[in-house]
Amino acid sequence: MYNARQSQCERNIFSEVETWIELRKKFPALRKGRTVDIEYGDVYVFARIAQGHVYVVGVNRSSDSRFTTVDAKLVGLNSAKNVCRPDGGSKTVPISNQGGMDGSVRLALPSKAVIAYECFAAKR
Repeated sequence: MYNARQSQCERNIFSEVETWIELRKKFPALRKGRTVDIEYGDVYVFARIAQGHVYVVGVNRSSDSRFTTVDAKLVGLNSAKNVCRPDGGSKTVPISNQGGMDGSVRLALPSKAVIAYECFAAKR
C-alpha cells in the first residue's frame, strides 16, 4: 500500500517489488530456479530455469520502451520450435535470427515495468 509521504521514486520501486512478488507466486521457477543474468544497464534482464521451465524476466525502469536480445542457448532453448510468451499475453515471439537460426529472441520491455516471458516448445 502506498504512503502519501513516499516519493515518486519510492512508489515506483514499491510497484516493481509488488509485481515481482506476484510473478514469484505465480511461477515456481521464479522462486526455485537457477538464475542466468542476461543484461545489465538501463534494463536488467535475467532468466530463471527450473524443472524444464524457462522464464525471462525484464525490469525496465526507463520511461522508454526497450528491447532485449536473449541468446536462447544460454538459457537452454536449443530448438527452432521454441517461442516466448509474455505473462498474461497470447501472442508468442519465435526464436530466430530473421531468416536463419542463430538462436536468439528479441523481447519487448515496456517502460517502467517488470515483465516475465515464459519460453517453451511451440505445439505445431
